[in-house]
Amino acid sequence: APDGSIWFATTRGLHHWREGRITVFDERNGLPSGLVNRLAMDREGGLWASTARGLARILDGKITRFTKKDGLIADRNGAVFVDKDG
Repeated sequence: APDGSIWFATTRGLHHWREGRITVFDERNGLPSGLVNRLAMDREGGLWASTARGLARILDGKITRFTKKDGLIADRNGAVFVDKDG
């Protein structure tokens, strides 16, 4: 990440290592699923996580979820990409 931290996608959530501490994001605090497949960082510093039950964007510790109900073709996503426009 631009701030020097490291994000890990795992089968038990998303782990964020920063300054020697790990913060775990999973279903208990807002991810659509604990099974995180892929990650992508956008130009605003938001982290996009593709999970078994939808997408999530994490920015400044806030999680925004996106699922089929929000217009995705399916909840299960295998990839996430950021294009040249962000």
